[in-house]
Amino acid sequence: MRGSIARTITPLTARPLFPSSLATNVPSFVAPPLTRAQSKSSKKGAAKVKSVSSSDKSANAAPIPVLPLPPSPEPIRLLNKSIRRTVDLDFRKRYDPPITPGPGDLPNLPSRMDLFSRSHPDRITPGSIVLVEQAQSVTRPARTTFAGVVIAINRNGLATNFTVRNTVLKTGVEMTFPAFSPLVTKITVLEKGTGYRRAKLYYLRDRPKAFERVEDVKKRASIAAAARAKLAAQSE
Repeated sequence: MRGSIARTITPLTARPLFPSSLATNVPSFVAPPLTRAQSKSSKKGAAKVKSVSSSDKSANAAPIPVLPLPPSPEPIRLLNKSIRRTVDLDFRKRYDPPITPGPGDLPNLPSRMDLFSRSHPDRITPGSIVLVEQAQSVTRPARTTFAGVVIAINRNGLATNFTVRNTVLKTGVEMTFPAFSPLVTKITVLEKGTGYRRAKLYYLRDRPKAFERVEDVKKRASIAAAARAKLAAQSE
């Protein structure tokens, strides 16, 4: 009896982990053998790793000294003014030399900065009648004059310009002058503009009667300048 029981009972370690039905369906994950090219590339990669490790050891053996950084420069203090405004102011002073009045000019003539300022009492306002004297070029001393009404002023620092309009032979003529150009030798305000609320008077292009007074104002200004020159010559 005991012998028959021992024969029928198998030990626990000898039992299969999967039944016979499942063991046949389990796929095999056996890696394929390496080819000659793959084996050569693996050997080269191992050689490279060894060479890099040897170079790292040599670098660790003789480290490169680290140089100290130079001290950072002190910040520039401009007294609450930007660099652009400061540089622009220097350039405007350079291109705006002091004006020496002629024999027929008024004393204490305003500078270009004062003429195109926003708050100076002698500034040019839209609608003013001005006389602009301009040289043809740096090499040619010949000068031309143009009188008209200021219809626009574009303030942009050293690139400030203004537009003057007049009628010549019943034809509208506009000229734009750079305020700080060395070719613009003289700007004379013949009459200050009043009664205009806009900064750009482009609507005057459709009103030719607004430019009829320019020639009269120019003649009166020339007569007054001649009288002042005569008095200055007599006083001398």
